[in-house]
Amino acid sequence: MEKEIKPRQELIINAEESIVGRLASFVAKKLILRNKVIILNSEKAIIIGSKEKIIQKWKERIKRGKGNQKGPYISKDPEKILRRAIRGMIKWRKPKGKYLYRNLVCLKDVPGKYKARKMLEVAKKDLSSIKEHLTLEELSKKLKGKA
Repeated sequence: MEKEIKPRQELIINAEESIVGRLASFVAKKLILRNKVIILNSEKAIIIGSKEKIIQKWKERIKRGKGNQKGPYISKDPEKILRRAIRGMIKWRKPKGKYLYRNLVCLKDVPGKYKARKMLEVAKKDLSSIKEHLTLEELSKKLKGKA
């Protein structure tokens, strides 16, 4: 019989104004160390680059899964976009990776039970120095539109 491995500690991360790629790599490392990670304000994480190019790239990615082809199915919700970015940095198809992926929670806003708890600030970026960026919330709104 296999013994159930319990997470070492619970990390609560505030994703507000955090760069998605840097946040994803940090969280993936923490998951590999068997920590449970809860990401709050996931819709406020940012992607750096030209808004038009980012939106075009995501629309092409979503379009790939339609028609005769059976996938990939890409969610348009901001917390699921962030979760998928983190998933790409762990071996989620293997049993250990599936276990690690279950220890990841991405939430919109800050639920009441987490308001009083201390949150980590990861990969913060001063937005005044960045010329163009797009939050996951804005990206999600652009993708859901029929235009």
